[in-house]
Amino acid sequence: MKENQKVTAIFISISLAILTLFLMEIGGISDKCSQYFFGGMENMGQLNFFLEKSYFEGIKSIMLLVFALFVLYMVFFVMIFLCFSFLYFLLKSKWRKPSVFISHKHSGEGALVNTSQIALDIKAILEKQGFRICFFKYTNELHHDEVNHQIRDLLRQSDCMIVVPDPYSPSYVNTEIQCAAYDHKPVYIIKHTLDQKLPDTANSGHPVILYQELSKETLYPLPKIMSFVHSHWRFQVNILFYALLAPFFVLAEDEDGFSIKQVFIFGVLCTLMVYFNVPVFYVLSLLKLLIIGIGAYGCYMAMEDIFKKLNLQKAVSQSVLTGGTTYDCFEAANLGEDILKVLDKKGLSLKH
Repeated sequence: MKENQKVTAIFISISLAILTLFLMEIGGISDKCSQYFFGGMENMGQLNFFLEKSYFEGIKSIMLLVFALFVLYMVFFVMIFLCFSFLYFLLKSKWRKPSVFISHKHSGEGALVNTSQIALDIKAILEKQGFRICFFKYTNELHHDEVNHQIRDLLRQSDCMIVVPDPYSPSYVNTEIQCAAYDHKPVYIIKHTLDQKLPDTANSGHPVILYQELSKETLYPLPKIMSFVHSHWRFQVNILFYALLAPFFVLAEDEDGFSIKQVFIFGVLCTLMVYFNVPVFYVLSLLKLLIIGIGAYGCYMAMEDIFKKLNLQKAVSQSVLTGGTTYDCFEAANLGEDILKVLDKKGLSLKH
């Protein structure tokens, strides 16, 4: 996580933790909690009834009340954090799948590879998954200028491009790759022959997708890859799960017995009130600071994972555009073995 993101996460975490406690106090959530934990208590008169029990029974009763407050705080904290996360999800997610231009060499008679059929298969699976396809179907009746105009219009309408090049004969494909690069549109290259080289106008960072492996999975990893790169809402929804689990990050991160330490701290606070007759106001102030700290830490851990996921997605998107270790970025994003095995680790070698 970057330094500016750490500062942002710390600020948001502490602010949300304090806001949660503040809303609980002014809201008078529960008469019982409001009576014993909120308000300007300066003595322990409100807790005298605990002294009528045995010492240990009194401690146990107070600890149960403290635990109830802690659970109540977690519930309210989740609600507030979830609202902020949901707002981010709504603003940052893309709700429609990207428009895809499929660039390919029209396969005529005598062609060594049938790039037209590969392009049609890709078109069919993407349309089935809800992508809008910009597809140019070549016919002999079209004049040269008409071909240029139609391809240009389709490229303008698209958000990204899938390339099915013919490594054995020249075509419009190289020019289309260059146009997409000028417009900062992601390019995905389909490798369908063993001796295929990198097109002259393509960047080394464009993802190279192995058609043979893709076919084994009936082409379904391809729409998954594109949805992730283009921030489709299905790949953003886990932000809401981070929000739901935020308070439990504290328990998950501490391996040396957080629950024991928590009980010990609560026990000390209760002992201060009952046995040493410390004014309730001071003890509850310490308790509130403890609860705020736990909430802030849980929020920070959740936001750290959220920022990590967003940074990985940004890195993948950037490498798709400008070149770089694209496969490593996909691997770090934990997208699953079904996606990684259709990506070429080494990429295509240059022609020269």
